[in-house]
Amino acid sequence: MPHPQTAICADETTSALIEAYRCGEEQALARLYKAYYPAALRFARRYTACPQDAEDLAQDAFISVAGALRRGDTEVRHFSGYLATAVRRLAGRRAQRKAQEFPVDDPSKFARPSAEHLPDDGNLELAFNSLPARRRAAAWLRVVEGRPLREVGQHLGVSSAAAGMVVHRSLAQLRAAYQAQPAGLV
Repeated sequence: MPHPQTAICADETTSALIEAYRCGEEQALARLYKAYYPAALRFARRYTACPQDAEDLAQDAFISVAGALRRGDTEVRHFSGYLATAVRRLAGRRAQRKAQEFPVDDPSKFARPSAEHLPDDGNLELAFNSLPARRRAAAWLRVVEGRPLREVGQHLGVSSAAAGMVVHRSLAQLRAAYQAQPAGLV
């Protein structure tokens, strides 16, 4: 990243621009961006071969740093280092997300079934009501409302991983209870 004196004219230091931005001067952020974005982009290119991804990384890092500056979350002594750290962390998060993704030939295989496909014989409701309250809540939040495991976990007071296990067990118990019901009970 460039040294502040080479990136910004001598009468405006990086610290002064940061303070001006914290006080609401948007032009100060524009000057910081003009001075530091090219270096952030060069740094982002170390983490991806795709030019558009590098641009996104640099841009998102700048937005993140700007938000932290505006909120006063941190004292920035070395803006270039702070920006480089933001780029590196964002690149790491994106790499983790990409590692969890996989290509799908037919996305419809993973589509959430609608209620129209559920049996309407009343047995499903009886099976669902036979579940303990905690498992009913977990299954309802995840399957019917489509909530992420993080939210299910917050509702249940457990981690996302534990919520996943509760949902899994709930659905297994629901399936077993449904299949155990005699046909045409209702």
